[in-house]
Amino acid sequence: MLFLSVFVVLIVYTDGRYAVCNKTETFQIPVVKSYTYYKDIPYQESCGFLFLSTCTKHRQVLAIGNKTVFEISRRTVKECCVGYSMSYGECKPVCTRGCLNGICVEPELCKCDPGWKGKNCYETCSTNFFGPGCKNHCTCFNEAHCNAFTGECNCKSGWRGKACDVPCEIGTYGPACKNYCHCFNGANCSAFTGECSCTPGWIGKTCNVPCKIGTYGPGCRNYCACFNGANCSAYTGECSCTPGWRGKACDVPCEIGTYGPGCKNYCDCFNGANCSAFTGECSCTPGWIGKTCNVPCKIGTYGPGCKNHCACFNGANCSAFTGECSCKPGWRGKACDVPCEIGTYGPGCKKYCDCFNGANCSAFTGECSCTPGWIGKTCNVPCKIGTYGPGCKNHCACFNGANCSAFTGECSCKPGWRGKTCSVPCKNGTYGESCSRKCKCDNAHTCDPVNGNCQCSNGFFGPTCKEICPDGTWGHLCSQKCTCKNGGSCSSSTGYCDCEPGWQGHHCEIPCEKGTYGYFCSRKCNCENDAKCDPVKGCICKSGYKGVSCNETCSQGTWGMDCKNNCKCENGAICDPFNGTCSCMPGWRGIKCNVKCQKGFYGENCLKACQCDNDAMCDAITGICICEDGFWGFKCNETCPERLWGYNCSNLCTCQNGARCSPSTGYCDCLSGWKGLSCNETCEHGTYGYFCRRTCNCRNNSTCDSIHGCICELGFTGENCTEPCSKGFWGMNCQNLCSCQNDALCNPYNGACKCAPGWRGKKCDVLCKKGFYGDGCQSICNCLNGAHCNPFKGSCECEDGYKGINCEELCSNGFWGRNCSNACKCQNGAICLPHTGYCDCESGWNGHFCEIPCKSGKYGYFCSHTCQCQNGAECVKSNGSCNCLPGYTGEICNETCSTNQWGLDCLKNCTCENGGSCNPINGSCICPPGVMGLNCETPCSNGTFGFNCEETCFCNNNSLCDPIDGFCTCLPGFSGTWCNETYEKGSNNESLKQHEILFPSFLIVLCIASASIFTLTFLIPFLLHQSKRQKLSKVSIISKKNYKNFGIPMSESFKCGERLSLSSSKHENELNL
Repeated sequence: MLFLSVFVVLIVYTDGRYAVCNKTETFQIPVVKSYTYYKDIPYQESCGFLFLSTCTKHRQVLAIGNKTVFEISRRTVKECCVGYSMSYGECKPVCTRGCLNGICVEPELCKCDPGWKGKNCYETCSTNFFGPGCKNHCTCFNEAHCNAFTGECNCKSGWRGKACDVPCEIGTYGPACKNYCHCFNGANCSAFTGECSCTPGWIGKTCNVPCKIGTYGPGCRNYCACFNGANCSAYTGECSCTPGWRGKACDVPCEIGTYGPGCKNYCDCFNGANCSAFTGECSCTPGWIGKTCNVPCKIGTYGPGCKNHCACFNGANCSAFTGECSCKPGWRGKACDVPCEIGTYGPGCKKYCDCFNGANCSAFTGECSCTPGWIGKTCNVPCKIGTYGPGCKNHCACFNGANCSAFTGECSCKPGWRGKTCSVPCKNGTYGESCSRKCKCDNAHTCDPVNGNCQCSNGFFGPTCKEICPDGTWGHLCSQKCTCKNGGSCSSSTGYCDCEPGWQGHHCEIPCEKGTYGYFCSRKCNCENDAKCDPVKGCICKSGYKGVSCNETCSQGTWGMDCKNNCKCENGAICDPFNGTCSCMPGWRGIKCNVKCQKGFYGENCLKACQCDNDAMCDAITGICICEDGFWGFKCNETCPERLWGYNCSNLCTCQNGARCSPSTGYCDCLSGWKGLSCNETCEHGTYGYFCRRTCNCRNNSTCDSIHGCICELGFTGENCTEPCSKGFWGMNCQNLCSCQNDALCNPYNGACKCAPGWRGKKCDVLCKKGFYGDGCQSICNCLNGAHCNPFKGSCECEDGYKGINCEELCSNGFWGRNCSNACKCQNGAICLPHTGYCDCESGWNGHFCEIPCKSGKYGYFCSHTCQCQNGAECVKSNGSCNCLPGYTGEICNETCSTNQWGLDCLKNCTCENGGSCNPINGSCICPPGVMGLNCETPCSNGTFGFNCEETCFCNNNSLCDPIDGFCTCLPGFSGTWCNETYEKGSNNESLKQHEILFPSFLIVLCIASASIFTLTFLIPFLLHQSKRQKLSKVSIISKKNYKNFGIPMSESFKCGERLSLSSSKHENELNL
């Protein structure tokens, strides 16, 4: 309390300067003082016999105490002096008339704010002065205004800097150069007004409107002089020719063999291909393909571009130009798919076979394959007499005038003969064929073996040769009849026949052989062209042939048998000499070839379709397209290039100022703003458009352009500039697309954006800064805990794990996520994190929902730790502590129970006696040699020794058996390992044995007596006394190896004193504790 008072006084004094005056006053202070006194303290101590009782005693101790007393003190108090008053703990000066634009610093003394002066700070600063009391001089240049409060210079347009002495940087203008120029395309901006000075090629308030097509230069005031679609540089007016044109004005077409912009490229077309002056592309003639038309059509294709597939079969060749098939021998038809008719051969089957007597004719070569019995090139020569078979290569074996079959070689015997080869005559009395008949002649010695007639003398006949030969018979016994045929006459004496022309033989029965004719068949036929040889007249020609040998075709204009018919073909048509049909020349059709090809067809028989476009006519003979005016090209499918028109595009257009020239009539289609036959006259003032037919009616300070009509001021559009810009557009003719986004309003004059709530930036494309929202992003958000503030309405969109209007609350227990809408699924006491729903598991659990206990050997947070437990101990999954199995202890159960302890946590004491070791797991005793029993409490019975007394002693003569190792202690008179040897009394062995027995026995008795006296006299009373003082519950005195009282080997008997001294030392240490 005292310290606080002093602190306040110091504050008042230090801030008040000389305005604080001193004043003294008294006050009481509580003081704590100490004093001394004696204090009685009782205590207890042991007393009585052997200190077995407890006595209470008292003693005086000097102590210190505290008490509170009040002392009177003085202090100095501070208060405001005259002219000052207390305000919020401070003494402040008082100015009675007030300080309007300043503060009161001393009684009745004002200190004026910057920009003000006077006793009470009522007057403003004069020009070029500023600051407190207007004592500072302004340093502003270039007519800048000086702020009377701060001295800051408010620069005029075009200037910037602290003193307004630095001109605006390029791209800025206006007061202090704070405005950014909106000039585009390299335009200069006035630093004072922001007005744009456009570079050539651009117009408009911000120089963002390119020159209209056809104009160029500063202000787009110059008109281009480029033709044929050439582009005109809006900056220089230079013409960039379109492909196919050259020259300064792009009005000269490319020469043949050149193409492209400026005709600078050379064509690379072959085989008569046309080259496009625009692209250089080659238009191949039929039969050629490839970029340069240097690749012939692949086999099987033909025509323009090799796009047509040949329809030729059987190895026929296809014309790459027309697709016409050239048939291989043996085939005919348009597609060479029809085999030759029988009797024809060769390419197209146009040749006639010359094979006779049933011979086959090869359709490919015309070669004849003769039937048996015939030979010769045309198989018209029979086998010579005496030969037969294929090719007449076999020789006949027939005799006596027998006929031999030219086909099979079989002999046909004459009457009177018989046998396979007709070499055996008929037997007497027989005659006729095969000598099968018997003769009937009277008065005759012999019968004719041929016919059986009796052999009468010449001139007579009859069965018995009694009658004279009648007419028509001749010879011996009139047996020979006149056999002249075919008009031949018979000699009555000889029977010789005089034949008519065309016949031969004894009886004129044999027609002339093939190839002969006339009397006696003495003349030979040399007929050609399948003419037949008439045995009487000679060669009989087929239709279309004439001459003795029929080797002459009918002369032009005649046809038929002996060429007696006159042809009726016209227009140079070829008359078929065989049937008189007319083969028309290309371009004609009809029976007489007197009808021209119908429109759209040409060639032979007018069967080929014209390939012409744009209603072009096709030459009836060649199929070449005859283009209409305004078209050209192989198919008349290309319009005349710019600046050319008429038939074959041979006329030069006279159109100017970008007008389009009609390729068919040469008529000029003027661009807007031009008129006249050559479009070389501009529109009169107030008119515009196509042929200047439209009249301007411009409003809102717009101007009339001869091409486009009204050029609207900023913010207007429409034909007469009466319509304000539609939403989303601004500027000249409302051509500019507003860049305002997100429903912002766009100023139709300058495109400036007025943002909707929640947006900011030049284009209103930037959301409010974090923490602000609403109109102009001026409102401050109240969202907490990282919540997103809606920039439009200011509503809070909470982060995961929060709720409430301002996201000020965490999710309720058991819920998480956005708007706390998700229910937690955590198990086994896990904590559900409200932001993610993630389960923060208790130690010993893991899994998404903490549903999985740690696997064996793992424990702790998310089971991330490895258990260290040993010896089969159970690991506690929550903290990794080990639950040891019986017999083990330690933090990780790596320690076995200490001696004399066993069981779970080694909490049980062993009960093994006589040095038996204790099993740390189950507490069972493992006895040393010499004892047995559950607790090793039973010494071995006489006659046994060793572990569990399982060994049998072999000591004889009532000697003592050591229960540990079975060593025999012989009685007097015996010796040896098993005491089975005797010796005489009084010998050295006997005295030694007696000494060995008597001296240790004496020591044993002495040890036991001494231990008993010490225990009764000192140890027991002392232990009872300590038990009372320290409240000990039990004192155990263990004497190790005390089971050996009798039967101990003599070598061990001297250890009694040592054991007693060790036991005494142990208990002494326990008492000192």
